Parts: sequence; C-alpha cells; structure tokens
Amino acid sequence: MGWLIKAGENDGVKVSPANGKEFTLDELQAYVGGLIEPVPLRRDIRGTEPSWREMYVNEEGLLHNLKVNPTASILSGRTIVGDAIIVMEDEVS
Repeated sequence: MGWLIKAGENDGVKVSPANGKEFTLDELQAYVGGLIEPVPLRRDIRGTEPSWREMYVNEEGLLHNLKVNPTASILSGRTIVGDAIIVMEDEVS
C-alpha cells in the first residue's frame, strides 16, 4: 500500500499496486504524471529508526511548472512540486 499526496491537497490517499504486491515503474509514473525521481524522506517520526519508505515525484516537475506540494515538501525537507507517492521500499518492482 502506498500514499498518493496530490499537490494542493492536505491529505494523502491510500493506493495499492495493481498486482496487490509491488508497484511497477509504469504505475509510479502514472501516479506522478511523468518520469519518476526518488526523494529521500526524513527520519521516522520517532526519530530513532530510519524510515523504510520511499517517495517518488515527477522528475520534470519544475520544468512543467507544477504546483508546490506542501505536505510532500515537509516530509522530505525540501521543496517538492507536483504529486508524490510514498511506498515501502519492498513494494517497488
């Protein structure tokens, strides 16, 4: 299961891979609307363990003047534009 964080919205939406197990490259690209770029996330909220989640964003988001995504920006500690998807690292094929 992943979380789709749409630019301009505060809450994420649960999404699942089509095969029920792993997201494909095509699925990730469809969620962010283009080529994907991995973005490291900040440490887990508890602050003791690293997060095993990964965020993917549209790698050409700035070129396409996509909207700033405040929620994804907070989670990554850098400015993110466009939609973002967060998945567990073992959910990507």
